[in-house]
Amino acid sequence: MATATKKAQKQAIRERRDAYQGGAREVDVCESLGLSISATNGGSVDRANAIIRGVKVLGKHSPNSHQMSGAQGTIYEESAHNQLKDLLESGVPTNVGHPPKDNPDQERHPRDRNGILLNPRIINGETYADWKLIPSHELTPSILDCAENDQLHSMYALSINARAYGTVKNNRYCVTEFMPTPSSPDKYIRGVDLVTRGGANRNLFESRE
Repeated sequence: MATATKKAQKQAIRERRDAYQGGAREVDVCESLGLSISATNGGSVDRANAIIRGVKVLGKHSPNSHQMSGAQGTIYEESAHNQLKDLLESGVPTNVGHPPKDNPDQERHPRDRNGILLNPRIINGETYADWKLIPSHELTPSILDCAENDQLHSMYALSINARAYGTVKNNRYCVTEFMPTPSSPDKYIRGVDLVTRGGANRNLFESRE
């Protein structure tokens, strides 16, 4: 049964890739999850345990077009957020900085790892989670400082590194789901990276191209 299910999934993926001729396309996306925490969305900083609760992992809209012809921005539809929430349930690691744009599947160095995202939820159509940082990591104190201070939220942002599938509608690339990465058929989210510029999250709560 498991084998049959995997075959069906692979066939569905092939059909989606074939749909490229009809305007649908897969692209690698790097969208930030800013250090945007909001008390109304359960956001808070637990410095003693190195946890930032309620960071935005992915917003609804992004100015990034991902080089899609005719697109002037990206919309992450409800189906993409629902899938992302499910993918985050088992915990997704966070890293410092993005891998090279021409090699998004590059294996990360152990020193890049700085935490994990847990307890995902969808609030007002956007994906949030709790960020458990490695207390001894050299950047943890400054990340916590920025999360606690409204004037410093824009110093950092979280950026999702994944492969997305969607179509261009009304001058927007509309992402409906995330796809397996070419190097790993069972891996949908490569990771989430700490960056200095946000896109679908413009602070510690989204990364721009």
